[in-house]
Amino acid sequence: LFLAVPPCHKNDKGVVEIGTPGLPSSLYRRVRVPLVDFCERLATAFEGQMTSNALCFVADASCGLGSDTLLNVVKECDHGVATISNPAWMTCLSILLSKIDKTHTITVPQFERIIFSLCRLDAWRVRNSVGVSRTVLVSLPGQSCVPLLLPLIQKVFVHERHVFVYDGASYTVEMGLALPKKAR
Repeated sequence: LFLAVPPCHKNDKGVVEIGTPGLPSSLYRRVRVPLVDFCERLATAFEGQMTSNALCFVADASCGLGSDTLLNVVKECDHGVATISNPAWMTCLSILLSKIDKTHTITVPQFERIIFSLCRLDAWRVRNSVGVSRTVLVSLPGQSCVPLLLPLIQKVFVHERHVFVYDGASYTVEMGLALPKKAR
């Protein structure tokens, strides 16, 4: 896992702060850390903290159309829902999941801890964008990632919100509403 660490600077009061406003990210220092160990420590730290933000995961099986539409609606409504669109780390993690027991020794429980810690880290990153709704919307990257990630995300975040988007959704709802009341 590579982390980009912004350079430090002293503010007007002489206190050292991380990150310089307006500084290009090319000046950030890249640090390589062991994925499992780092995420385990991060997960332990996040478990000890209470959060008032709810997570909402969007699993999209409509070639990205549903996620894009939902993210645009959420942004236009401006109710303070922070959005995280297709995190790159989820794509990388799904590649590792597809090769489980073949090229690495990461176990399923370790994958669960990695997902927990990195989702919470992403939610912490956008915490200042969260408004009155206290929700962070995370869209899973691509149809090929969803079958690999979704079972683990549902297991780890069992009490969070999950939205499923697929091409035939409106047709399915229409058919469900057309059913006689006995069949519903």
